[in-house]
Amino acid sequence: MNNFQIFNQSLNNALTDSQYTNSQDRINGVLSELAKSTVHNKLFAQVSVAAYALAKEINEANALRQQLEKNISDQAIELIEKSGMQYDRVIVVYGEGWHHGVIGIVCSKVVERTGKPCVLISRDGDEARGSARSVEGFSMIDAVSYASEYLTRYGGHPFAA
Repeated sequence: MNNFQIFNQSLNNALTDSQYTNSQDRINGVLSELAKSTVHNKLFAQVSVAAYALAKEINEANALRQQLEKNISDQAIELIEKSGMQYDRVIVVYGEGWHHGVIGIVCSKVVERTGKPCVLISRDGDEARGSARSVEGFSMIDAVSYASEYLTRYGGHPFAA
Protein backbone atom coordinates (compact mmCIF):
# COMPACT_ATOMS: atom_id res chain seq x y z
CA MET A 1 0.00 0.00 0.00
CA ASN A 2 1.48 3.39 -0.96
CA ASN A 3 1.31 6.67 0.95
CA PHE A 4 -1.56 7.98 -1.17
CA GLN A 5 -3.65 4.87 -0.49
CA ILE A 6 -2.94 5.12 3.25
CA PHE A 7 -3.92 8.80 3.23
CA ASN A 8 -7.01 8.11 1.16
CA GLN A 9 -8.03 5.20 3.41
CA SER A 10 -7.52 7.34 6.50
CA LEU A 11 -10.06 9.80 5.20
CA ASN A 12 -12.64 7.05 4.90
CA ASN A 13 -11.79 4.77 7.82
CA ALA A 14 -9.69 4.82 10.92
CA LEU A 15 -6.23 3.30 10.40
CA THR A 16 -5.41 0.00 12.00
CA ASP A 17 -2.42 -0.05 14.37
CA SER A 18 -0.36 -1.88 11.76
CA GLN A 19 -1.21 0.63 9.04
CA TYR A 20 -0.46 3.52 11.39
CA THR A 21 2.92 2.05 12.35
CA ASN A 22 3.81 1.47 8.69
CA SER A 23 2.78 4.98 7.72
CA GLN A 24 4.73 6.48 10.63
CA ASP A 25 7.80 4.45 9.63
CA ARG A 26 7.50 5.75 6.08
CA ILE A 27 7.06 9.32 7.24
CA ASN A 28 9.98 9.02 9.66
CA GLY A 29 12.11 7.53 6.87
CA VAL A 30 11.27 10.39 4.51
CA LEU A 31 11.91 12.98 7.24
CA SER A 32 15.20 11.29 8.13
CA GLU A 33 16.35 11.39 4.50
CA LEU A 34 15.31 15.04 4.21
CA ALA A 35 17.18 15.86 7.41
CA LYS A 36 20.28 14.04 6.18
CA SER A 37 20.03 15.85 2.87
CA THR A 38 19.60 19.22 4.59
CA VAL A 39 22.53 18.60 6.94
CA HIS A 40 24.63 17.38 4.00
CA ASN A 41 23.75 20.45 1.94
CA LYS A 42 24.53 22.82 4.83
CA LEU A 43 27.81 21.04 5.54
CA PHE A 44 28.74 21.00 1.85
CA ALA A 45 27.90 24.71 1.56
CA GLN A 46 30.06 25.54 4.59
CA VAL A 47 32.95 23.43 3.29
CA SER A 48 32.61 25.01 -0.15
CA VAL A 49 32.73 28.53 1.28
CA ALA A 50 35.74 27.65 3.46
CA ALA A 51 37.51 25.92 0.55
CA TYR A 52 36.91 28.92 -1.72
CA ALA A 53 38.25 31.31 0.93
CA LEU A 54 41.31 29.12 1.47
CA ALA A 55 41.92 28.78 -2.28
CA LYS A 56 41.66 32.57 -2.64
CA GLU A 57 44.15 33.08 0.20
CA ILE A 58 46.57 30.54 -1.30
CA ASN A 59 46.26 32.19 -4.71
CA GLU A 60 46.99 35.62 -3.23
CA ALA A 61 50.02 34.26 -1.34
CA ASN A 62 51.28 32.60 -4.51
CA ALA A 63 50.88 35.85 -6.47
CA LEU A 64 52.95 37.62 -3.78
CA ARG A 65 55.60 34.88 -3.96
CA GLN A 66 55.73 35.19 -7.74
CA GLN A 67 56.21 38.96 -7.48
CA LEU A 68 58.97 38.56 -4.87
CA GLU A 69 60.62 35.93 -7.05
CA LYS A 70 60.48 38.20 -10.11
CA ASN A 71 61.90 41.19 -8.21
CA ILE A 72 64.78 39.17 -6.72
CA SER A 73 65.45 37.43 -10.04
CA ASP A 74 65.56 40.76 -11.91
CA GLN A 75 67.98 42.19 -9.33
CA ALA A 76 70.21 39.09 -9.34
CA ILE A 77 70.38 38.89 -13.14
CA GLU A 78 71.18 42.60 -13.35
CA LEU A 79 74.02 42.20 -10.80
CA ILE A 80 75.37 39.15 -12.66
CA GLU A 81 75.32 40.86 -16.05
CA LYS A 82 76.70 44.21 -14.86
CA SER A 83 79.59 42.57 -13.02
CA GLY A 84 80.40 39.97 -15.69
CA MET A 85 79.83 37.08 -13.24
CA GLN A 86 78.22 35.04 -16.01
CA TYR A 87 81.80 34.25 -17.09
CA ASP A 88 82.90 33.03 -13.64
CA ARG A 89 83.06 29.30 -12.85
CA VAL A 90 80.71 29.79 -9.88
CA ILE A 91 78.26 32.66 -9.57
CA VAL A 92 77.91 34.26 -6.12
CA VAL A 93 75.34 37.05 -5.77
CA TYR A 94 74.58 39.11 -2.68
CA GLY A 95 71.49 41.17 -1.97
CA GLU A 96 69.83 43.01 0.92
CA GLY A 97 66.51 41.83 2.32
CA TRP A 98 65.80 39.13 -0.24
CA HIS A 99 63.18 36.76 1.09
CA HIS A 100 64.95 33.56 2.16
CA GLY A 101 61.95 31.47 1.11
CA VAL A 102 62.34 32.59 -2.49
CA ILE A 103 66.11 32.78 -3.08
CA GLY A 104 66.35 29.01 -3.65
CA ILE A 105 63.89 29.26 -6.54
CA VAL A 106 65.79 32.21 -8.01
CA CYS A 107 69.08 30.39 -7.53
CA SER A 108 67.74 27.45 -9.55
CA LYS A 109 66.67 29.82 -12.32
CA VAL A 110 70.14 31.38 -12.44
CA VAL A 111 71.66 27.90 -12.80
CA GLU A 112 69.18 27.08 -15.59
CA ARG A 113 70.00 30.34 -17.35
CA THR A 114 73.79 30.21 -17.00
CA GLY A 115 74.54 26.49 -16.67
CA LYS A 116 76.84 27.31 -13.74
CA PRO A 117 76.71 26.70 -9.99
CA CYS A 118 75.17 29.61 -8.11
CA VAL A 119 75.06 30.89 -4.54
CA LEU A 120 72.57 33.62 -3.60
CA ILE A 121 73.09 35.36 -0.27
CA SER A 122 70.60 37.67 1.36
CA ARG A 123 71.46 39.86 4.30
CA ASP A 124 68.80 41.05 6.67
CA GLY A 125 70.20 42.97 9.62
CA ASP A 126 73.08 41.10 11.24
CA GLU A 127 72.16 37.79 9.67
CA ALA A 128 72.87 36.53 6.18
CA ARG A 129 71.23 33.47 4.66
CA GLY A 130 72.14 31.76 1.49
CA SER A 131 70.90 29.22 -0.97
CA ALA A 132 73.03 27.34 -3.43
CA ARG A 133 72.34 25.19 -6.49
CA SER A 134 74.81 23.28 -8.58
CA VAL A 135 75.36 21.39 -11.82
CA GLU A 136 76.71 17.94 -12.62
CA GLY A 137 80.36 17.63 -11.65
CA PHE A 138 80.45 20.30 -8.93
CA SER A 139 79.58 19.31 -5.35
CA MET A 140 77.92 22.30 -3.74
CA ILE A 141 78.03 20.74 -0.28
CA ASP A 142 81.81 20.24 -0.60
CA ALA A 143 82.21 23.89 -1.62
CA VAL A 144 80.07 25.13 1.27
CA SER A 145 81.86 22.80 3.71
CA TYR A 146 85.16 24.34 2.61
CA ALA A 147 83.89 27.71 3.91
CA SER A 148 82.28 26.24 7.05
CA GLU A 149 84.47 28.21 9.46
CA TYR A 150 82.66 31.37 8.30
CA LEU A 151 79.16 29.91 8.62
CA THR A 152 76.87 29.62 11.63
CA ARG A 153 75.15 26.57 10.15
CA TYR A 154 74.74 24.86 6.80
CA GLY A 155 73.52 21.68 5.19
CA GLY A 156 72.70 20.19 1.87
CA HIS A 157 73.86 17.71 -0.72
CA PRO A 158 75.97 17.79 -3.90
CA PHE A 159 73.33 19.70 -5.90
CA ALA A 160 72.02 22.10 -3.27
CA ALA A 161 72.98 23.70 -0.02
